[in-house]
Amino acid sequence: MGGSGLLFSAGVGIYDRWIVDPDSKSLEIYHLDENPNQPTTRLMESDSFESRLFPGLLIGLDQVFE
Repeated sequence: MGGSGLLFSAGVGIYDRWIVDPDSKSLEIYHLDENPNQPTTRLMESDSFESRLFPGLLIGLDQVFE
């Protein structure tokens, strides 16, 4: 994502970017307010994660890739 897209995202309150790869069944999470060019987390289908936007909501990637 280019610099102007990151600025727009931050300007409208979007601070996370999720890149989903259905072929490898993986997810990369970028925290745009920390380091927008480096994924904070890399997850595979057997992993789960908690969204910063919805604390307490645990999302299993196996559910994402059903």
